[in-house]
Amino acid sequence: MIHLFRDPRAIINSHIYTQWYKKHTNNSENDIKTNCHRIENDVIAALKLTKLYPERLMAVHYEDLYGNFQKFEKVYNFTGMTITPGVKRFLHEESSKSFSGTKNVKGHDSRFKYRETLSFDTVKIIDKHCAKALELLGLRTYSSASQLKDFNVNPVINKLPFTIE
Repeated sequence: MIHLFRDPRAIINSHIYTQWYKKHTNNSENDIKTNCHRIENDVIAALKLTKLYPERLMAVHYEDLYGNFQKFEKVYNFTGMTITPGVKRFLHEESSKSFSGTKNVKGHDSRFKYRETLSFDTVKIIDKHCAKALELLGLRTYSSASQLKDFNVNPVINKLPFTIE
């Protein structure tokens, strides 16, 4: 089993800007709280289960995997499947095309696009309800709008616990 984790702010950002998701939720504070609680429980479970069953469960950070073909390959190999030449070509093409250095058009790290699109008020709400999940994931909370928008401030404060070596 592979469990993919992502920064909760990026998840909420996707929910806000995904048309089909809007039809199923209103992105209220209760929705945010529910998502954050689920993520926290999932991280705690994954930390335990990856230690108990390292050969059966791999937890992965989206932010760690993004744009890195070698890490994609390790995840794929974990499943015991052989990467066919077609899959290998696809992963190389997508890594170089979509992730080109993980920089977006503004030169910022694309893994943390929410920093450009979410308001500080929204991030404050997410950070409040996801504080424990963010801590477990090794991600910072933001104390000001200027800190949120300052791309010199690294969102990763610790080594991501599910980093692929």
